[in-house]
Amino acid sequence: MGERDQRVWRRDSDSLLSSYRAHFDMGQVPNFGVERVCTDIGVAHPHLHDDIRFFETSVQGAIATQGMISIRNVSRDWGDEFSLKNINLEVEEGEYFVLLGPTAAGKTLLLELVAGFYRPDHGEIWIGGVEATELPPEKRGVGFVYQDYALFPHLNVRKNVEFGLRLQGHFDPKNKAESLIETFGVGYLMERKPDTLSGGEQQRVAIARALAIDPRVLLLDEPLSALDQRTQERTRKDLKKIQQELGYTTLHVTHNQPEAIILADRIGVMMEGKLVQVGTSKEVFAHPVTREVAEFLGAENVLFGRIVSSEGGIAVVDLGEIEIEARSDLEEGSVEVFIRPEDVILSRERISTSARNLLESEVVEVSCEGVLAKVFLENGIKALVTRRSLEEMEIGPESRVFATFKASAPHVIPADGDGT
Repeated sequence: MGERDQRVWRRDSDSLLSSYRAHFDMGQVPNFGVERVCTDIGVAHPHLHDDIRFFETSVQGAIATQGMISIRNVSRDWGDEFSLKNINLEVEEGEYFVLLGPTAAGKTLLLELVAGFYRPDHGEIWIGGVEATELPPEKRGVGFVYQDYALFPHLNVRKNVEFGLRLQGHFDPKNKAESLIETFGVGYLMERKPDTLSGGEQQRVAIARALAIDPRVLLLDEPLSALDQRTQERTRKDLKKIQQELGYTTLHVTHNQPEAIILADRIGVMMEGKLVQVGTSKEVFAHPVTREVAEFLGAENVLFGRIVSSEGGIAVVDLGEIEIEARSDLEEGSVEVFIRPEDVILSRERISTSARNLLESEVVEVSCEGVLAKVFLENGIKALVTRRSLEEMEIGPESRVFATFKASAPHVIPADGDGT
């Protein structure tokens, strides 16, 4: 069976030449019926069935580990404007995967490649085990929700959700639409037009419309960015709850870090057209692979130094005026050190603690940001504390303080920044 079902090889002799074995794709054979397939392609000798069974086993394993979305070596060049470079990503069935990155990182363009609005210059896109690289959007089995929701203004809520069902020729679009609308908690809006709805209500209707056609994958492009903060918080919880209940695979684009942390099973960080890091929110935020990723994710303490000693997985790093201890597999060389400001504890007195790092310094500046305050120290360390703590400790410019953090708080990478 040829690549992409383009050709079927048939041997009428009782031998299967090794040169033909590479053309077998048992993934195209329903139920992996080895004996039947051998008969169909004219393999008569039973001892050759073991050769076929090898292909069956390998392909079954490949399918079992293949994600719902598989992006393989995908690149796309938009001329001088932008390019996506060699993207590889697997999103598992039922997973909530978030593409996180700054503005103009290429997140939406990658989403639109998955949707089929563009074709890659190189690479393949697979959806649900089927190659979709050349398929038009309507044949990919995806639901797409844009940032502005793109609801049909002349149709009420029910007819908006019915629209895709009617195109599919669904036998009972009205009842299915109404059921979905109730699931998303906007049943009371059934007869209302989109321009009379709030942002949160429009978002729920747009997702209900996208899910009405039973897509394999739901694609969300900055779906919460138009909402106020309070509505965002409520809608995030609702979105995650509904996704878990219905079990659909979701690929969600955002630049909002709290949104990614709350919603994502895993996060992919994009920078300048490249997918630079993939992992759980804990892995990505605690262990950024480059300085650019660390700075984007809020590890504001970006320090440069050299490892002067290492023992038992604990490295001593000389940062110039100060030395710190950090958990690291690196044993020597120039390094970059990232420390999140919320991992730094401030006190006015020296405290007894198991933390390996205790640094005395003078406060240079204090910047209040809502209920939090950022404290800049003379030694280059920044700490994040509550305004209440700041007032209770009477910390201000020229105050002497102690900064404490564990050896697990710093993340250390080679100074060349490649994270390897």
